[in-house]
Amino acid sequence: MSPLNFRANLLRRARSASLVVAALFAVSVLMAADPATGSVAPVAMRRVAPEFPSELKKEFMKGMVILECLVGTDGKAEQIHAVEATHPAFSQAAVESLEQWEFTPGTINGQPSPIRIRVPFEFQQSPEQILEEVAGRPVFMEVRETVIPAMQLPSWPRPKPFYIPRYPPELEGTGKNG
Repeated sequence: MSPLNFRANLLRRARSASLVVAALFAVSVLMAADPATGSVAPVAMRRVAPEFPSELKKEFMKGMVILECLVGTDGKAEQIHAVEATHPAFSQAAVESLEQWEFTPGTINGQPSPIRIRVPFEFQQSPEQILEEVAGRPVFMEVRETVIPAMQLPSWPRPKPFYIPRYPPELEGTGKNG
């Protein structure tokens, strides 16, 4: 791939990625208090973000998983299974994450009780993560050196020349590149 094609491909992907919301996951417990039965839903006290599956990261895939689990009186999620998932790898990552969560137990009539809940996970890469995946290296880095304004430099900075290598005419149409 020529430098210009790579650059155009990178810019095209970055532009389309900028339309995507940069949230890796969004989580909420899908059970509200029910005054009729005197039940109160468990509340997540410690959440662990799921790891984005590496095989899907390369494909720039996004997905969603809905897990169902039983939150015991000890505040741990048990009997976790996927109700809905766009890809099995997302499902596995979400289950591994939910196993590490800690809840305040739900209550029925003021007594801690095991309560079944559903937890949705949304997987989506940020534009920065997509750029780094396309480039194959970190794109954004923190500048640790002192930044000097251009006006304070002894001479005005000049950009380095950018040279595009020419494809040899004798190799045109052969399918060879390098």
